[in-house]
Amino acid sequence: MLRRIHPVIVLDAVVTLAVLIAAQVAPESFLQLRAQREGPLEHVSHVVLLAALGAWGLAARSLRRPSRGIALAIAAYLLLLLLEEIDWGLVYGIDIGFEHLFGVPSFHQTTWKNEHVWQDKLYWFGAPVAAWFSAAWLWEGLRRYAPAAPTRADSAAFLSILLTFLVVDQLHPHVIGIYQTVMYALFAWIGWRASATTAGTRHDGGHPR
Repeated sequence: MLRRIHPVIVLDAVVTLAVLIAAQVAPESFLQLRAQREGPLEHVSHVVLLAALGAWGLAARSLRRPSRGIALAIAAYLLLLLLEEIDWGLVYGIDIGFEHLFGVPSFHQTTWKNEHVWQDKLYWFGAPVAAWFSAAWLWEGLRRYAPAAPTRADSAAFLSILLTFLVVDQLHPHVIGIYQTVMYALFAWIGWRASATTAGTRHDGGHPR
């Protein structure tokens, strides 16, 4: 039975448990850690995002059309996310002029002091990602883009991450960076799976039949 559980759902559960334990055992340290805008948690997020970008880059190389188009689109989206993250924090001393080009230092963290999932995150990060994962249930034609398309199991993992974030965020605000990293891990998992699937091989991972 455990083998049938999506690995990112397991990761999400482990991360949630770790967050709740840390908040109880060392509340002051946990508060200080999650309040850092460019602290260790942010660095981990960047590494996972880079891994996701690499996985989708490999998928784009190995897949054929039309799956390759999806892989290229996801890779481009993740690249923009990574560039925005790095440029906004300038933690690595890299300035690509993101604010000059787009007018804001960060698409998904422009209101840090009043951060809320239904505000800036909805149009920049939440809406595109939610639409992509919802397609596994709502669009029969998505199967033709396998293995680059999300499966229903992937969508369940996305829902798990979203729900646990919404619950935990009510108890411990500003945990968005932690669950954002788990979301990047989900992208990395799907990209790795797509890159490991040979072109032309049928991939049935819970797509609508």
